[in-house]
Amino acid sequence: MEEKPDSFSWPVLFLVMLFGSGTWLAINALWVELPLLVASGVPEGYTLGSYLIVITQAGNLGPFLFTIATYWAPKNKKLEIPVIYILISLASLSTFLMIFFWDVTTYWKVDNMEHSTIMLILTFLFSTIACTTPVTYLPFISRFPGKYLMYYFIGEGFSALLPSIVTLIQGVGEQPKCVPVSDVYTNITMEGNSTVELQCRDWEVVYPKGRFSSEVFFGFLFVMTFISSTSFVLLNFLPVAKKERSKIKNKAQEVEDVSTSTYMLKSNGKRDTEDGEVREQDTSLMSNKDSDENTEENKNVDSDDIKIKSLNLPFGLLGRRRVIYLLVLLGWINALTNSILPSVQTYSCGPYSMQTFHLAAALDNIVMPIVYLTVSFKLYSSITLVSVLTFLCTLAGSYCMLTAAMSPTPPLQFSAAGDVFVILAWMSVAGLSSYVKATIGGIMRSQPNNRRLLLWFGIVTQIGSFVGAVIMFPLVNVFNVFEEYYKDPCEGVDVCVEEVLY
Repeated sequence: MEEKPDSFSWPVLFLVMLFGSGTWLAINALWVELPLLVASGVPEGYTLGSYLIVITQAGNLGPFLFTIATYWAPKNKKLEIPVIYILISLASLSTFLMIFFWDVTTYWKVDNMEHSTIMLILTFLFSTIACTTPVTYLPFISRFPGKYLMYYFIGEGFSALLPSIVTLIQGVGEQPKCVPVSDVYTNITMEGNSTVELQCRDWEVVYPKGRFSSEVFFGFLFVMTFISSTSFVLLNFLPVAKKERSKIKNKAQEVEDVSTSTYMLKSNGKRDTEDGEVREQDTSLMSNKDSDENTEENKNVDSDDIKIKSLNLPFGLLGRRRVIYLLVLLGWINALTNSILPSVQTYSCGPYSMQTFHLAAALDNIVMPIVYLTVSFKLYSSITLVSVLTFLCTLAGSYCMLTAAMSPTPPLQFSAAGDVFVILAWMSVAGLSSYVKATIGGIMRSQPNNRRLLLWFGIVTQIGSFVGAVIMFPLVNVFNVFEEYYKDPCEGVDVCVEEVLY
């Protein structure tokens, strides 16, 4: 019985999702664990976030080196598989070491301060691995039928969802409390001719500890990384996975043969338009002789058209301008959602409440895999739709930026409406951007030269993220454009009660 074109293997689908979950897992885990790391007394304190931003962008060295290696490699040599083996080995090793050495500090002579040296070094490895995954993992997934791409994106969404769920269980986001740290003691002082007795008590801010330690959290991170790494090995060697790859090899050869003749249609009385459609040229001015000579050739062209339709390309053959336009939108969306807005989320959500901030962050990470799952069932490969959703995402992101710029007194502060609006804005950014990225990936995956387009997909993703970080880092950390909001729980607490004795 002939297999349906859109059929897939459940074991391969499951492995693809696990493989995708390892993309940004470690970096996302560090960001959601950040409050507990700061509360635990790391020497960087509240500046740890700025260190993570710089180190994460330094990880773009990985895709840069891979791109150079790809350029100089022989045409028939594909580097993604050996590079992925290196990446997954480093990922498993670095997450394992993080369990034991995250709190080890050393003295730096540069600034004469203690620093979490090993954690920062391992963070650099995390970021290098994560930044390199788009330019290696996606080309590898392109070896499988297009149906699996969306499930890869679902797995990528889990790389943010799973750490968020674990940290919520751990207790991240609980409000700090002002607690007494001493018994009441008496302090007698002289004020003029009077003796004043002060009944005093010392207070301090205490951050509640999680239900389990950071070591346990990093242990979970290691297990998930190891599972994701193992899934790649199985995808590379399991017979059922090889069978799925063989389908795309046969189809890719057919697409390549058809697309080659299609791009030469101009000489056969047709032209390839910029919107990817193949349309008839006006042949009314052709002589009857020329028309007769081209009759046989046009029959061949018509058969090519039939083959193209049979390949189920959801958007036809893309022209160069359309590809560039999609890549520009992709770069902007990644700059906005991977660098610009995350740099100011504390300023945007913090002034409302810590609960609002953590709820917004958690729901962001829940929305992404849901969107990817939705796209997997129905892909609307419309550039118009992509453009509209990009605009709406930018609009929602503008509100997030507005609340950050107006910190510490954003709109509708200390009101239920303000909480709802800012949470919905961040959820909208996460959902719309995920849909745009998944749709652009699906459109490019449908093209005959999908491997090269998906490689550019990964490169532009990192370029957009890097440019956004370069813009935001000086604004946040050098020029101090955004103002922090702090609410000291001990503010207004009476340390001493004065009593005049005589």
